Amino acid sequence: MILKIMLLSALVVLAAGQEQSLTYVPIHWKSLDRPKQARIEVQFVNRSHETLCISESDLPTPIGAIRSFSDERLVLIVGSRRFPVKPNYTGYCVGDECAVRVSHGKSLRAFILYSEFGLPRRYWFRPKKLIYRINAWACA
Repeated sequence: MILKIMLLSALVVLAAGQEQSLTYVPIHWKSLDRPKQARIEVQFVNRSHETLCISESDLPTPIGAIRSFSDERLVLIVGSRRFPVKPNYTGYCVGDECAVRVSHGKSLRAFILYSEFGLPRRYWFRPKKLIYRINAWACA
């Protein structure tokens, strides 16, 4: 099952005692459910004309774990059941120095393990919807 998500939001960050505004840009995602591997694969393709930055804290680790997400920003829905990601606050870093850079036309692939949502095995082979509120901005 392929899921497409486009998200847009804004954030105000305090940096060096001054208010600095980061304007987030739409993120085009598609995801693929891989129940035999107990994970959701996600892919982002930068369709903008700029290099985009995505906070490392917003992306899964190389082993499919989630570092810093609240339960409303990342949710797996199966039928009428919601499975928010388990809170795991390991810190958060904002700014280009803490970001993964994705050049125009390039893609970024990752996966999220079902265990990050506490998804019971009986739901693994059912249709799913992923809500993934992730932020990107034009890198400085």
